[in-house]
Amino acid sequence: MAKVWVLGGEGFIGRAVCRRLSEDGHEVISCSASATRVEKVPSHVRHPRTRVLLIPGYRDLRPDKGDVCVHLAESNLASAPMEGADSSLLGDGKYPDPDDLVRLIESAGFAQVVYASSAAVYGDVSTEARHESETVDPGSPYARRKHANELRFLESGCSAVLRLANTYGPGMSKGNVLSEIIEQAGRGDCVAVNDLAPIRDFVHVEDVARAFSAAISSRANGVFNVSTGSGTSVADLAAIILKIMGRKDLPVTTRSPLIPGRTGTVSARASVLVLSNKRAAEILDWKPRVSLEEGIARMVGGGERS
Repeated sequence: MAKVWVLGGEGFIGRAVCRRLSEDGHEVISCSASATRVEKVPSHVRHPRTRVLLIPGYRDLRPDKGDVCVHLAESNLASAPMEGADSSLLGDGKYPDPDDLVRLIESAGFAQVVYASSAAVYGDVSTEARHESETVDPGSPYARRKHANELRFLESGCSAVLRLANTYGPGMSKGNVLSEIIEQAGRGDCVAVNDLAPIRDFVHVEDVARAFSAAISSRANGVFNVSTGSGTSVADLAAIILKIMGRKDLPVTTRSPLIPGRTGTVSARASVLVLSNKRAAEILDWKPRVSLEEGIARMVGGGERS
């Protein structure tokens, strides 16, 4: 087993990763750049093998030989609402420049780095499930930053890059379409979204956490998609949520005018982003376990760990 430093361990994905690694027998250091963020973490998410370490700016990383780094500590202010990065880690002036942070991690001498990248690096122009061997098309500043960091870490030869699909679960940010639908369905007489047509691959945070643990246990290097391999449109997502919440008769509308000749959407071309998880299954021995219906039922029914 390894000693694992989880940068961004107090965020949405970070907490789940720390818990999973601890349960799998690793010694975990949950690293935070913000004291206030540590104070807000519920005590019941802690595990005896996890300790919290406040490192302002992440500038004092002192791993022992053989230690592993999980890098989740990046701002995603430039990301789109449906992208799968850890949206609880918004920049607040306490994080260093992304390039500086990569240099700090590289110079610390970790035996392995597991970097949380994003499905966004692929772009959304293909209707087929994306594979790691494909040419990427990072169209946003967020996606370009993720891809640049991927290349930096992969150059070391001892890093695993996990391209996360749209990660959801308890504790996730409110700034995404899934949280928005749940919130509106719980309080209103209708649900309004920007667009019903986009298709995304929604993967539960517990499955994402297991992928990080699998990458560390296997000491695998290279790029791996962490996904379900199945796409769900916003329209279908809304239908699933409303059915589970017992509110399937609520109308679902878009906020923008419809394009002539189309119904229920504002997109001239549906945005599609689905990832194949075949490589992760073959090399990491990882597959998702939580279905979208089960994951949403846990969130709205109160049966999920937070």
